Amino acid sequence: MIDFSLERKKIRLVLFGAGLYFKNRAKYLFEKNEIVALVDNDREKIGTEFAGHIIAEPSSITKTEYDYVVVMSIHYQKIKEQLVTYGVSDSKIIQYNNFAAKYMRKRIHHNSTKDCASYQGYKVLLAYTQMSTGGAAEAVRNTIDVLLELRNNVDLAVDIISKQEVEIFNKKGVDVIETTDIYSDLETMDDEWLDKYDLVIVNSVDLILFATEICSIKKTILWIHDPPSRINTVKESYNFKPDWEDNLIVYAVSDLAKKSFINFFPTVKNVGILHYGIHGYSISTGKKERREKLHFAVIGAFSYIKGQDIMLDAIDLLPEDVQKKIEVWFVGTCDSQNPLLSRIKASNCASYKGYFEKDEMGALYESIDVVVSSSREDMLPTVLAEGMSHKKVCMTSDATGIATYIDDGISGLVFKSEDSCGLAKKIEWCIDHKDELKVIGERGRMIFEKYLSIKELKFNINNILKLMTLS
Repeated sequence: MIDFSLERKKIRLVLFGAGLYFKNRAKYLFEKNEIVALVDNDREKIGTEFAGHIIAEPSSITKTEYDYVVVMSIHYQKIKEQLVTYGVSDSKIIQYNNFAAKYMRKRIHHNSTKDCASYQGYKVLLAYTQMSTGGAAEAVRNTIDVLLELRNNVDLAVDIISKQEVEIFNKKGVDVIETTDIYSDLETMDDEWLDKYDLVIVNSVDLILFATEICSIKKTILWIHDPPSRINTVKESYNFKPDWEDNLIVYAVSDLAKKSFINFFPTVKNVGILHYGIHGYSISTGKKERREKLHFAVIGAFSYIKGQDIMLDAIDLLPEDVQKKIEVWFVGTCDSQNPLLSRIKASNCASYKGYFEKDEMGALYESIDVVVSSSREDMLPTVLAEGMSHKKVCMTSDATGIATYIDDGISGLVFKSEDSCGLAKKIEWCIDHKDELKVIGERGRMIFEKYLSIKELKFNINNILKLMTLS
């Protein structure tokens, strides 16, 4: 175990951003540093409390003594520009990833008992930021399982992970390296721990610095799951070594993700497509309950990008007689102060169901007719893939990666991003074409099996490994 942060005095920090990104990283930040203020632009959060700190307006920074302002948001550039208007020096503004790499360095090895005789393939390291409940983290879990099935020796390097999940990986024979080295360049970290790996798969554009650095010494794949806003942030945050494009292998999780990445990094000429794979739900053979109302579900943590507000706007546009024919469920984590909860409560046909654990989702899907993604940007929503695996009709904005594979009105439904009127019309279409929904769901299942199943992921990963052997 190496925790470099124990060797220094606590640093005085202002944390800018009190959303989910911050909360997922708060524990370690509070343990290792002195938090002198917590600020946010969200008027609903200002005045509320977190860990003994009252969330303040950003302008209060001018009255605070600190060493750094750590930006806890994907909107780094906009926040940096805002901070400069308050007189904050450029040298005191730092993104979380950069701060973690420089001042919260750790490398803790959680070793498993490996059966080395069972491995016939490569020694592979997967790198990711945080093992959470999100779709990208689930893609990492499933990819590890596929690599193990193909008899490779697999380890995971990650910044944030629970003890319970470490134990799960260790039981599978996967060593877990809990480290901030994944945010670092080669000059900052001791790279000897990487020597034993044949291949490194980097699963987030947040770790692009790590990927572009180690690709000069290791065969490295950068797998893009991230939205354009995040890609832009990391591009503006780092200075890359020359010629990294010639060494780094890049795959994107969808055509949309590929186009987004090339838009920001046009010198990268060859970007392949590697869809994630998920375990499909078994199809119920029981008799489906008869119900008068159609059940629509918007699934995912509440955020601006996920567009729950767009769905609520669409509901408001529906005639009263249409609202009486539907139920709209919002499922996922949500801050109790979120104003959308009040809108849901006031609605005639909407309700907030809360958060469901993964093992509870199968039963929930049984009661859903249409799974809706109103996202403003989502490279390949796992909730839609899960819905398709369950033969549910999937309705999505055209700003999601899965929309490319849907034939509108045939294998799913597609509406223009941020068009609440268009979404409302799709809801009415479902009511008017109720008898067609079963067939649309069955066609959606075919899309799942062709592109997004574990079987397809295993086939694609195996081909990538074969190409490695030839190169």
